[in-house]
Amino acid sequence: MSQDFEPLNKKRCYACIQWDGIRTISVDQDGKKVLRVDKHVDGYCNQRHLKIRGDKTCKLFFKVQ
Repeated sequence: MSQDFEPLNKKRCYACIQWDGIRTISVDQDGKKVLRVDKHVDGYCNQRHLKIRGDKTCKLFFKVQ
């Protein structure tokens, strides 16, 4: 499983508080918060009640704080 650093402000499942896939909030060299996540892995969506891949987009997006 390879993880990438992704920004918090993209409207993707991996950056949504309702997606329960594995991710970690980190701070990059510029002091900005980023997500360390494998966006190609499935996680459970608490809004749709389905397993969804982390790189999907969704209109029911709730940003991770």
